[in-house]
Amino acid sequence: MEDEGIADERSEFVVPSVGFRSFQSLKPLSPSIYQNSP
Repeated sequence: MEDEGIADERSEFVVPSVGFRSFQSLKPLSPSIYQNSP
């Protein structure tokens, strides 16, 4: 059970890491998306 909790926490930690990388790549596109969105 404890292992499951650690795995869950670990998975959650990996997701933000990848998301942050993607967010950095989309950072330059952020202004364009905001401009397109009202």
